[in-house]
Amino acid sequence: MVVIDATYHGTMSACMENLICFSRYPDSRKRSAANHAFLMGLLLTDKGGRLPLPRKSYYTKTYCAKKRRRYRSLNDLAAAMLREVAIPAGVEVTVVYDSAFDAKQVHQAARRRGFREVFPLAQVVRLA
Repeated sequence: MVVIDATYHGTMSACMENLICFSRYPDSRKRSAANHAFLMGLLLTDKGGRLPLPRKSYYTKTYCAKKRRRYRSLNDLAAAMLREVAIPAGVEVTVVYDSAFDAKQVHQAARRRGFREVFPLAQVVRLA
């Protein structure tokens, strides 16, 4: 099983580069919520082993433009993680992630590798 999730690391500094600002307060006495984002993955084996996948750092569009880097969304990074994970031939893999990664590029990467996906549905579907 491959588990994918984003982790946010908060910082007190408002002047650091590559920060995602979740909220800004007009009152200067309140601290803004600024974070760095990392994409984390974990490979769980059938015997109970846990292998962390290489962490991928998320860079904002502004930071990428300033540093002349190619911008990649968290979904692009998740799809790249699925393409790069080393799985022995003949092993069935289930990928688990939350609704933030319910995106076309993630589904395509999983399908191309023959992985099964488990993710929450965005809408409740009524059966007639």
